[in-house]
Amino acid sequence: MAAWFFRGNGLFSGWPKPWRRYLQSSGQQAAKYLLPGLDLISSIPNGGNQGAHGLAKESNIAFVPALVINPNFPYGRSFIQSNRAAQAAIAEGKLIVNPDSNILQEIAGKAIALFDDSLIRATMAKKTVPKLYSAGVARIDLVIGAAPYSGICELGVDTPNSEDLIAARTKGNVDVMRQEIGVDNLIFIKREDMQAVVGEKVCDFCLGGSKPNLNLEEEIDERLQLLEDQLEFAAVPIPA
Repeated sequence: MAAWFFRGNGLFSGWPKPWRRYLQSSGQQAAKYLLPGLDLISSIPNGGNQGAHGLAKESNIAFVPALVINPNFPYGRSFIQSNRAAQAAIAEGKLIVNPDSNILQEIAGKAIALFDDSLIRATMAKKTVPKLYSAGVARIDLVIGAAPYSGICELGVDTPNSEDLIAARTKGNVDVMRQEIGVDNLIFIKREDMQAVVGEKVCDFCLGGSKPNLNLEEEIDERLQLLEDQLEFAAVPIPA
């Protein structure tokens, strides 16, 4: 969940490093799964940027910004839109191939590992991948810095229909997902890799883990008490 809502410099409760460091680490974890013959590392902006840099560093393969956000498109976040048409429209227009002539020359005929932080509905990947092939990229390996997202989240992420989730719809068949997206290879890191990145147990039900044992009343009471304590502390006058 944090991968979609946090800014790169955001701090997650109790974790000692900015969130971008965890995203970079997920890319480093993915390096061991790369297939031979890659020339470049790139990302699906903005979510994949930090992980792609971690992947490039760990694999010793150069990073190139093959995709950029379209400066003329008033984009929003595609995955939180209320309907599939809105999601697709944003995914279609949000990203473009980098128009820099040097970048275009660099990616032509090359094999690229394209990193993103997660794969939920695959809307963005499906709309973006053909643009890179049209620009002359010879091979695309889509590398995902998370395990396949196949479970309905019970903690607030709006994914109520499992048929919308590509991993659930394909019953986790990576090759079927690969063909649907239209890439040469599709690579996920494992839940154990994510655990190694985070360093503590977190809910991973959406990623194929065990269902969370929710005690929402107790959780709400704890959070309300924490808020009250913070407000009381803020109200204490500072001595002159």
